Amino acid sequence: MTATTDLMDDLAIPYVVVVYSVETDAGWVRRAEYPELPGCFAEAASAKEAIENLDAIRVRMIVEMHQRGEHPPRPRPPLLDGLATGTPLELDKFLGELLQGES
Repeated sequence: MTATTDLMDDLAIPYVVVVYSVETDAGWVRRAEYPELPGCFAEAASAKEAIENLDAIRVRMIVEMHQRGEHPPRPRPPLLDGLATGTPLELDKFLGELLQGES
């Protein structure tokens, strides 16, 4: 198995998403998180925006783990049909932008 295949398998792990409202000093926000992926959360004005931001953070975390030679927790087998995203994700473009920002 290649490193790219391993990365794709890890990106396809179907983590459980939890979304709830949180009161802050500025008002209420929606918080989305993957409890099975420690430290992976996002907050936004809407649940939809929080989930979209969360998925970008999840991909970034998993890519960074791979760069360190680590693998994320696997609470269940990867999805057979690819990434666990609610919206289309141009993975090559996203990873290119992500990795370019680290240079």
